[in-house]
Amino acid sequence: MLGVVAVFVFAQAPPVPAPAPIPNPPVEKPAPKTTPPAGTVYYAEQFRRLRGEIEELKGAHALQQEQSDKLKNKIKFLTDENLKLNRRLAGNFATADEVKALQVALKELDANRLKDLAIVQKALADLGKLIQKVAQQKAAPVEPNPPAVAKNFKFNTHKVEPGEFLGTIIIAYNRAYKEE
Repeated sequence: MLGVVAVFVFAQAPPVPAPAPIPNPPVEKPAPKTTPPAGTVYYAEQFRRLRGEIEELKGAHALQQEQSDKLKNKIKFLTDENLKLNRRLAGNFATADEVKALQVALKELDANRLKDLAIVQKALADLGKLIQKVAQQKAAPVEPNPPAVAKNFKFNTHKVEPGEFLGTIIIAYNRAYKEE
């Protein structure tokens, strides 16, 4: 058993070593300030001025782009409204040429109506004269023709009693024909 304990004791992993301290980075000393040469100052100033002008141009461009977008939206809105108006006008209103054509057609229709009125009045006047002529003439008496009856026509008579119905009368005629 002692051997088993010895195996366990020696089988353990060695302890983790403590991390090494991180060395502090060396502090950089600022570079000594040197005065730039006179030509470099001029170019640096020109560079700053150009950078400012570029920023100003960017702002102006953004403003111009914004105004352009507003104008595009306004043009699109007005175009849509114009299309709607044109559709509405096309469906509900007539052009001046169409109104003139309608006026000519109505005048022609009215003239035809007046011609028809004159024709109808003349026909009615002629009819009235004809009716007066016919009314003044005496009608010739018409003799009624006697109804044509066959010479050997046989018939039966039946006196209808009060309270008899059509069915009773028909039965009586049928009996009379059967007896013949």
